[in-house]
Amino acid sequence: MREPSQQEPDVAWPTALIQRRTLRLAGDPARPVELEVRLLTPPGPGPFPTVVWNHGTAEESVRRDMRNHDANFATYYFLSRGYAVAVPLMRGYGRSGGTVSESVCVSAACGFNNAADILAVLDGLGRDPALDLRRVIVAGQSFGGFNALATGARRDPRIRAVVNVHGGLKATRRDWEPLLVEAVRSFGTQSRVPSLWIYGDNDLHFPAATWRMMRAAYAAGGAPTDVVAYGRFRDDAHTLLSFSDSLPLFAPRLDAFLAARGLPAAVIHPEYLPIAPPRASGYAAIGDVEAVPHLGPSGRDLYRTFLRRSYPRAFVIAPGRRVEESYGGFDPLARALRRCRAVSEDCKVYAVNGDVVWTRPAPVPPPSGFAAIDDVGAVPYVDEGGRAGYRQFLAMDRPRAFVVASNGAWSSTNAGTDPLSALLAGCRAKQLACRPYAVDGQVVWTEPKPGAPSQ
Repeated sequence: MREPSQQEPDVAWPTALIQRRTLRLAGDPARPVELEVRLLTPPGPGPFPTVVWNHGTAEESVRRDMRNHDANFATYYFLSRGYAVAVPLMRGYGRSGGTVSESVCVSAACGFNNAADILAVLDGLGRDPALDLRRVIVAGQSFGGFNALATGARRDPRIRAVVNVHGGLKATRRDWEPLLVEAVRSFGTQSRVPSLWIYGDNDLHFPAATWRMMRAAYAAGGAPTDVVAYGRFRDDAHTLLSFSDSLPLFAPRLDAFLAARGLPAAVIHPEYLPIAPPRASGYAAIGDVEAVPHLGPSGRDLYRTFLRRSYPRAFVIAPGRRVEESYGGFDPLARALRRCRAVSEDCKVYAVNGDVVWTRPAPVPPPSGFAAIDDVGAVPYVDEGGRAGYRQFLAMDRPRAFVVASNGAWSSTNAGTDPLSALLAGCRAKQLACRPYAVDGQVVWTEPKPGAPSQ
């Protein structure tokens, strides 16, 4: 039995190969500057449809680092669908020249200045035969979403769509919100490029009331726009793209948005995405520790540790061999399965995030409501020896089953992965007409109908 990990590794990137290049490209020729641009491409020679991904702001102490600014689940989303992703670092960030301006301005002019740099970067990327600049998406998060909207307003024919993920811009002055709304209104008046806005209700930078005013102002000018309002996300919706459990919230709607515009939306490189978890099975409540099968006391302690983890998280079981829990990083489910499969081929996923996904290997009768599971006196047919055996059954780890026969015979086990089928097969071998009384934590017994054949 594996002991709980004290700290999971911070796995920011998928393990699949990503072709990376760092370019130095000219910015706006009216304000000469050289910008650092990181280019990520999937396997193959291309030409690839291209996403220009625009980063958010950063504290002054880390602006010149920006080492992981392109490690987010929007980047992985686009790579998985066959796009190249170009990430220009704005003036004053990384090794780009110039100075940062967003801390002192919240205006359309600020956005248009950045848009001029972004379009100049597109010009430079156009010299690369691996990139198809007839199919360009301009996208970004936070400050980058603001810049993406500004770039879309320039009506460059290469840009087919804009994706704005919790975009906006704040300044130190108190009246930044009305200034932001008016800046976005200006973008919407000029833009005719379809845009998708992705926002949450508990964004600590741009609250729901703010971004809804922004979108209304943008749309009032005639700009085509749709919104993915995914509700609350963790403690701060502004962190959406840092976590793998964000993908179900935005990917289906983004797929539909792109497909409707003739842009690639199908996954062709699944290696850039976390493993898709199985669907919730309804086997048990996520917090029901006693329901988890194949666990002894130390395994139940490990499951309690799993329940205290933040998302993303996964719990995997190899019956009788191994229990694994993993959390955080790019793909905790893949990590847990990899560690489990190092010692067993029979690894099954029990829970992912807040869902139990475990399914039994064979169907069992549904709960009947005949009696409470711990009501020893309710068990039919059996004598005191059978009731003592039922008490032993109640103390067994799961999976477990208890069967009875009308002649007073009974049997129970928690061996193997399908104890009920094993018990019924044993009864048939002894020519006993056994019927299930209880499975795991539920009584499944129903009174036989007169003349009904025995199992």
